[in-house]
Amino acid sequence: MTTVELKPLQAIVLAFSIQRRLYGYEIVDLVEQSVCSTVLKPTRTAAYNALRRLQQLGCVTSDIEDATQRQRVTKRRWDDHRRWYRATPTGLHAYQQWVTRKLDDEPERAGVLVRIAIAARLGTPALRKILHECEELSNAREETLQAVPTPNSCPTGIDALCNRLVIAERRLALRGIREWIGAARHEIDAYERQQEPVGPDRSSRCGKLLRPAGSCDPEKAR
Repeated sequence: MTTVELKPLQAIVLAFSIQRRLYGYEIVDLVEQSVCSTVLKPTRTAAYNALRRLQQLGCVTSDIEDATQRQRVTKRRWDDHRRWYRATPTGLHAYQQWVTRKLDDEPERAGVLVRIAIAARLGTPALRKILHECEELSNAREETLQAVPTPNSCPTGIDALCNRLVIAERRLALRGIREWIGAARHEIDAYERQQEPVGPDRSSRCGKLLRPAGSCDPEKAR
């Protein structure tokens, strides 16, 4: 299958069209209301353009619902024909490839956050993979900072100051990234624990722990 290179906004639009059949206005509304909009801040025009581009790439297909047919279903009057969109197998493949691809050496921050925001359909392993790659890149950048010449080697005082400010900002940013990765892993662990099924053995143990002191064990009373 041909690999389609997606941009962040196209990936967001595609993620919503994978869930279910939607018409264009619904998709644009979902993009506007999603957490991704706080990262990219897309306009409605840009979202529509992304949808059209996805159709050109073969990632989504569309069909027009007849207005008279819609009237019979909804009991409402409509003046136009509504175009519905749904992801194609090519689109699903492109979405999976975009979310799980290896991060570049200098990943775009917005792209990383969008990948996390729309990775739900691939489960927590995809989230852990993204976090692991972010951690590896942050460690590599820390090593790069360690190799930067000391400010004393700069020819003038102002150059030394600029060098110190840049290094301090980069180290502070890397510290924040590592703290975020740790917090994100904690959240994923908590979510996975909530999803664990309660088996017979576990429920029996829980029952014994919660049974009031001095009460009779039903299993021994039989």
